[in-house]
Amino acid sequence: MRTVRFALVLGLLAVAGAAEAQRAPFQLTAWGTYTHFSGSTVTDSFGTQVAFRDSFRPGVSLDVPLGHLLSAEASAFFLQSRGALTFRGQEIASLGSATITPLLLLVQLHPAGRGAVDPYVGAGGAYTLFDSFASADLDTLGIGRVSLEDTFSFAACAGVRFALSDAVGLTLDGRYVHLRPDSTADATGVKLELDMRPFLASVGLSLRF
Repeated sequence: MRTVRFALVLGLLAVAGAAEAQRAPFQLTAWGTYTHFSGSTVTDSFGTQVAFRDSFRPGVSLDVPLGHLLSAEASAFFLQSRGALTFRGQEIASLGSATITPLLLLVQLHPAGRGAVDPYVGAGGAYTLFDSFASADLDTLGIGRVSLEDTFSFAACAGVRFALSDAVGLTLDGRYVHLRPDSTADATGVKLELDMRPFLASVGLSLRF
């Protein structure tokens, strides 16, 4: 249902930008994304931490023109991370892997006017969907499955698109999501805010139409 709502927002953006698109084309981009999770969460007074491993995953975005210098971007990144409990930098228990899906809606500024070299910066929000973490180690520790709450957060991006032809371009992009979801251990009911704060470094093949 949440994904359907996001699709409806994307559709409204497309309709709103249709007239402007006659002067500046829509842009569809397929991304390959390396994600670094910069946060760490201390779980107890001994210094045990929750860490999230980096990963490489796909994404997709649609950029809708709002004027000569502005656009709105709706995007989805299909991230995945393996979580771990660590002590003094060493892994002591696996949390298993979970899918993390940020759905971003950003307003972007294109100071060069969307030319052959098109640098941009943007800011907006993300609504992130989560799977649960589950592993044999969590069961052994009596923690059980760890559920994460879907959450809204701030997001920002910066990048540059290089035109390879009138329609096709190569885009380099970096973005940040201030992601700190609440989690609940199913077996114990213990709640903990997890500090993820991912940085996404992406290379995209973009099509303007």
